[in-house]
Amino acid sequence: MGNGIYGFIVDGATVPLRKTGNIRYVTPARGVRMMNLAARLARSSRLALDSGYPADALVVWGDRSKLDEIRTYRDVRNTRSAFQDLEGNLLILTNEVLVCFASKVTDAEKTHLLKGFKGRIVERRADVWKFYVDEPDDDAPLLVSNELSRSSVVAYAEPNALQHIHLQMPGRNEPRFPDQWHLRNTGQNGGTAGADVDALGAWAITAGSPNVQVVVHDSGVDINHPDLVANIAPGWDFDNGDNDATNDAGPHGTACAGIIAAAINGAGVSGIAPRCQIVPLRAAAAHTWDEWAGTFDWAAQRGRIISCSWTITPNNTLSAAIRRAVNNGVAVFCAAGNNGTGTISYPASLAETIAVGASTNRDVRAGYSQFGVGLDVVAPSSGGTLRIETTDVRGANGYNAGASPGGDYCNANDASGFGGTSAATPLTAGVAALMLSVNPALTPAEIRQILQSTADKIDPINAAYDATGWSNQYGFGRVNAARAVQGARPPYAPVYAQGDPGNGIGGYDLKSPADRAFAFDYDHSGKLDHIVLYRPATGTMWILKNNGGAFSPVYAQGDPGNGIGGYDLKSPADRAFAFDYDHSGKLDHIVLYRPATGTMWILKNNGGAFSPVYAQGDPGNGIGGYDLRSPADRAFAFDYDHSGKLDHIVLYRPATGTMWILKNNGGAFSPVYAQGDPGNGIGGYDLRSPADLAFAFDYDHSGKLDHIALYRPGTGTMWILRNSGGAFSPVYAQGDPGNGIGGYDLKSSRDRALAFDYDHSGKLDHIALYRPGTGTMWILRNNGGAFSPVYAQGDPGNGIGGYDLKSAADLAFALDYDHSGKLDHMGLYRPGTGTMWLLRRQ
Repeated sequence: MGNGIYGFIVDGATVPLRKTGNIRYVTPARGVRMMNLAARLARSSRLALDSGYPADALVVWGDRSKLDEIRTYRDVRNTRSAFQDLEGNLLILTNEVLVCFASKVTDAEKTHLLKGFKGRIVERRADVWKFYVDEPDDDAPLLVSNELSRSSVVAYAEPNALQHIHLQMPGRNEPRFPDQWHLRNTGQNGGTAGADVDALGAWAITAGSPNVQVVVHDSGVDINHPDLVANIAPGWDFDNGDNDATNDAGPHGTACAGIIAAAINGAGVSGIAPRCQIVPLRAAAAHTWDEWAGTFDWAAQRGRIISCSWTITPNNTLSAAIRRAVNNGVAVFCAAGNNGTGTISYPASLAETIAVGASTNRDVRAGYSQFGVGLDVVAPSSGGTLRIETTDVRGANGYNAGASPGGDYCNANDASGFGGTSAATPLTAGVAALMLSVNPALTPAEIRQILQSTADKIDPINAAYDATGWSNQYGFGRVNAARAVQGARPPYAPVYAQGDPGNGIGGYDLKSPADRAFAFDYDHSGKLDHIVLYRPATGTMWILKNNGGAFSPVYAQGDPGNGIGGYDLKSPADRAFAFDYDHSGKLDHIVLYRPATGTMWILKNNGGAFSPVYAQGDPGNGIGGYDLRSPADRAFAFDYDHSGKLDHIVLYRPATGTMWILKNNGGAFSPVYAQGDPGNGIGGYDLRSPADLAFAFDYDHSGKLDHIALYRPGTGTMWILRNSGGAFSPVYAQGDPGNGIGGYDLKSSRDRALAFDYDHSGKLDHIALYRPGTGTMWILRNNGGAFSPVYAQGDPGNGIGGYDLKSAADLAFALDYDHSGKLDHMGLYRPGTGTMWLLRRQ
């Protein structure tokens, strides 16, 4: 593992992980007492101790550089990393690895294996042994467990991670949750049922991640409040110049903090993101404009979100600081203002900030909430029959002057309740924290776009939403947390992941740059749910089956090998694809061919024994009159006669205008279309470039791959041809030079394309286009000939589903992973590195 790609094996499948850089598990050096080390670390203004873990576990949060530094302390033995899984669950490495050995392995064999690692056996149980890892690397327990997993004598090995369970509905059991109508409005006190942010829907996906930190830029926070203390990260007091961001006399910031991340503890209220972290920033006194700008520079280094429930006179210095924060990936949320005017206040009025207005428990704009140009969304707050129930500064200086514990909270049903756009803003910022919890890669622009596109269009008669969905009164509508979190989830997630470098899949190591892969119907099921991997020039071919994410070979010829079914696979030019030879509707034969030699074989499978039904050796005469004498020759299976069967073979020769289509009559192949060398191409596409590529495509959503897509990487050229009785004509044409398709410019010579089932329809009616080495992947849908992206990561981009597409060697194919009969999973692999990922759409 490397390059930020991590994981471990459970039941044969990889559980992908993301490292969280601001958390460490700390082990004291020998002879050092845990409490003494904890006390010393707690004195740092850049660190915080997490009290939510057992007393014998020292978990520290804080500045990344400081965490890297503490591993060098004389009283620290080592530090260990923390990770998140794809659902946002936080797990923290300890020093221990759990090892379950295969049956009939002797204790001597177990001990011998573990002696190969730096550490010691600390427990021997009948089912599992526990091994203490002494390697100094922060990731060592994970790395050691993965290496042990590869041993033939180990059933499984995994790090003994420290982790809280992830309760799916965390906040509804808090005593005051029934009064938090902004989270779930059942019509309390004359309100409108459903006039809330749908917290329960969001929590069904995530309650937040402690790796997401929200800076509450406000009057300070009661950092020891029982509903906040567990979620408080190190803060700063800009009024007094110290790290105590508490303000006992100013309750505003404490109320905001509770709306965002009041913790799950059974004590009082719940925040919208109860597992996220609050970074308290106190700036309640007067400061110069450059000092205000400095508060944002500080905040932008501590959190991915800044919540600002205040206004100030516009000034260039502060604007520049806010822009710096946003340009560095920090989303800044600002209150629109409470004067009821048609112009929103500064800094909400900045284009870079996300401006939030207020709606009531009756789902209309609060009368005080400012509106107008620049308003992004509204969120529930006061102004109806109820205010907002949240945390309050304890004691007489809070909004609620009552005695504890009741006086520790603002009550929704009396004057102590919180409100204004001051409450709507942290609520929206907290929704963004949930979004980042499921997708840390989101940019501020993406957060804004998702919040806007998933908002509820409330009060439609009076709102007058325009054609873009925007209203002068409501922005894009009332925030919907459930829809926003769902919209934020990465559209693709791995069901199998082996990073760069990795160990390949199912025993096939993928260590050669020549490796190639495609989906295949091995067992005549009609499903392309096996993976063929082969290594030209070496005789290597493997076919893997998938059993619940555990891949294993049903056919294996290693490097060097003897190929398959008599075909030796000894040339670096060899190519292969799946084919329907016998018109069964099943791609259960393998075509192998060797350009420039006239060699083509077609193999059938009889219970794992492959034999040729067609064979023209090296040198040979090709097939059906096509001589296969050019090194440029390429071939694929095609549905020529709209039968729903890929039982014809297309052969083409880029740069020459040559294309033939062959039909099979009992093993005798003959052309139904033939344009020789030189030729005029097909359907108006001239095939005159050596870069030309082609594939079969379902253009009209018929479930039949009876159209041919041709494209010319580097030129923007893409044509799609239909066949009417052997006469091909374009249904889409962008010539050389052209503008590509659906917004994808096809301007790189690296561009590649394939047909894909994006929407689980069982039809290969979407086009996936990708640009290896750049992180670029687009998936296009077709609406009557108008193509548009359903997924787009531009150049440069972040790839798809965690796979970065940053290598020029990257390749992709469609696969039926779950035996559904649908090619709706995407395989991505990096020959020469052992890297293979299989992605599903969530």
